[in-house]
Amino acid sequence: MKFRIPSLAAISLLMTPALAVGQGIGEADANGDGFLTMQEVQAVNPEITIEDFNSMDSNADGVLDEAEVKAAQDMGLMEAPSTD
Repeated sequence: MKFRIPSLAAISLLMTPALAVGQGIGEADANGDGFLTMQEVQAVNPEITIEDFNSMDSNADGVLDEAEVKAAQDMGLMEAPSTD
């Protein structure tokens, strides 16, 4: 699998603060299990593709945990929560 900068840039523009980790995974976690599924991510932002999701799912378990969301934030793929 190739690392594609344009795809990663697109993800950063598409992801919303609802997926931010600073206060937990947040409202995007519809079932409250502490993980984000592809369906939960797409409910917040339908433009996210399976390829985008898979690029953030570093352990390939089919869900994003807080560490993966934080890593995505650190890489600029997802917005961090505002501190206002």
